[in-house]
Amino acid sequence: MNTPAINIPAKNITGILLAAGHSRRFSQGNKLLYPLQDGRPTALVAAQNLIEALPNSVAIIRPDEHVLAELLEKAGLKVLMCNEDQQEMADSLAAAARYLANPTLI
Repeated sequence: MNTPAINIPAKNITGILLAAGHSRRFSQGNKLLYPLQDGRPTALVAAQNLIEALPNSVAIIRPDEHVLAELLEKAGLKVLMCNEDQQEMADSLAAAARYLANPTLI
């Protein structure tokens, strides 16, 4: 049985860029700041693609990632911080959900 497609305007959907990881397995430092073949950092390319598809998007990062925060803000994302003691993927998703539930709290 096929489920019919639901057509929801992109303005009604918020994209979430999960960027609070530690890049532990990546030997070249922070993989989100690592340049791709065209010279742009990985995070910038991800942010630009996300914003193109879903203009109302947010990024979740660690509080110590100041360069990443600036890069993502300049790209047009709302940047949210994930607390130091809450850096699992579920914590990042929860931070985004809290923001989306009440954007004036952050």
